[in-house]
Amino acid sequence: EEGQKVDHCAHHGEKLVLFCQQDGNVICWLCERSQEHRGHQTFLVEEVAQKYREKLQVALEMMRQKQKDAETECNQVAKRVPKAPPEEKEALIARGKACGEQTQSVRVLISDLEHRLQGSVMELLQGVDGVIKRIEKVTLQ
Repeated sequence: EEGQKVDHCAHHGEKLVLFCQQDGNVICWLCERSQEHRGHQTFLVEEVAQKYREKLQVALEMMRQKQKDAETECNQVAKRVPKAPPEEKEALIARGKACGEQTQSVRVLISDLEHRLQGSVMELLQGVDGVIKRIEKVTLQ
C-alpha cells in the first residue's frame, strides 16, 4: 500500500510515469495535461532515470572529494588556532566554524545522494532539481 502511494499521483491517483523537466518532478498523465505543466517538456520516467543516475553518481564522487578537502582544511585551521596570535584567533575560529558548517552540509548532501542512488526510480527523480541546485551551491562554495 505504501509503495502504491509513492508510485501514484497524490492529486489524481494515477500512476506516475512522466518526468517534468521544468519542475524536476515525476508526474502522471493528468498532471501533464493540467495548467500547471502545460507547455513543459515531459519524458517517460525510464528515459531520464539513467541520465540522472549517472549525473548524481558523478556528483556524489565530487562531493566525497569536497568533504575530504573540507575536513583537511578544518583540521589545519584547528591546529593553527592555539598557536595563533590573539589578533588572528577570532578570524581563525570563524573560519573553522564556517568550515565545519560546510562539512556538515556536504555530509547531508552525500547522504541524500546515496539514498537516492540506492532507492527506486521514483526516489531518484522526485525533486531531483532541488538536489542539483544544492550540489551547485556547495560546488560554488
